[in-house]
Amino acid sequence: MKLLNTLTTTFAVLFFATNVWAGISVSHDITAEYSVDNEKSTLIYAPEIAWSSGDLSASAGSSISMYDSSAADSITLFNIMDDGSRPDISMELSYDLSGKVNMPIEMNIKTGWDIDASERKDVTIGATLSF
Repeated sequence: MKLLNTLTTTFAVLFFATNVWAGISVSHDITAEYSVDNEKSTLIYAPEIAWSSGDLSASAGSSISMYDSSAADSITLFNIMDDGSRPDISMELSYDLSGKVNMPIEMNIKTGWDIDASERKDVTIGATLSF
């Protein structure tokens, strides 16, 4: 019976991994900026995980401050667990209508989660026409 359970679990994991996880991608961006007028330097780390299957795609990400020259403690990465400094999580779901309406239109729903306030951010529904 243990062999049957092991084989069933192994098959289920392989099936799930090849069919669902195939559309998952992870990206990492680090952006360094200098504001000439404000004489301020920043370094932002933005991890994102995305899933896509055909015309449907979903993503979740965050912007994490690593350095801010105008802050009291300029290396801000170590403060991300402090109350008031936690990064927000942004989420987006989009659907490409291009193949269905013969126009390059994409519908999307966006929202986020404010970790410090423990509440959902505003939900926005939109459409993008590309030309």
